[in-house]
Amino acid sequence: MKKLIFICCLFGASVFFAGLAEARLRGYIAVRGGLSDVRETSELDVHEASFIPVGALGVYSGPFRAEIEYTYQTPADFETSSMSEEYMKTSFHRVMGNGYLDLRVTKNIRPYLSAGAGIASYDIEVLGDKETGSNFAWSVGGGLGVRLTRNVTADAGIRYVDLGKVELNNGERELSFDTVETYAGVRFMF
Repeated sequence: MKKLIFICCLFGASVFFAGLAEARLRGYIAVRGGLSDVRETSELDVHEASFIPVGALGVYSGPFRAEIEYTYQTPADFETSSMSEEYMKTSFHRVMGNGYLDLRVTKNIRPYLSAGAGIASYDIEVLGDKETGSNFAWSVGGGLGVRLTRNVTADAGIRYVDLGKVELNNGERELSFDTVETYAGVRFMF
């Protein structure tokens, strides 16, 4: 699955740069980091925090931005007595296509709305039983961009991400995961 994500990233980058040259749009590279409140929603209803490093390639024209984003969610360990001493460890990799609408407040301050869709690859371990696979994932969110220089914008935001369902023990058990992420980062325009 990690090879598939790598191939998707390479393909996305080549399409990005080809489209940038063809359409004469402005591009950017974004680097973000933040916290993810991972939650299993269907059965266990437990939360755990993890760190998310994020990298993205994007294009923009006027108030609209589009980007291809890779996110790695560091492992989250779940442990609770309500699970009969069950232990679960999760990690996710995501490749998402995101769209943004920047709302102009002033020349340098722009709140934004976002929506995205893509693939979430997961590694889930419950009591020694390890499952790997991938799901459709989607997100919605918002944030604030502050232009620091002509080519550098700092941003901070929050988003909800639905990571999909995971089947354990050959479909005997199904868990659903989502997360609320808060992040901050920098966009470098070129």
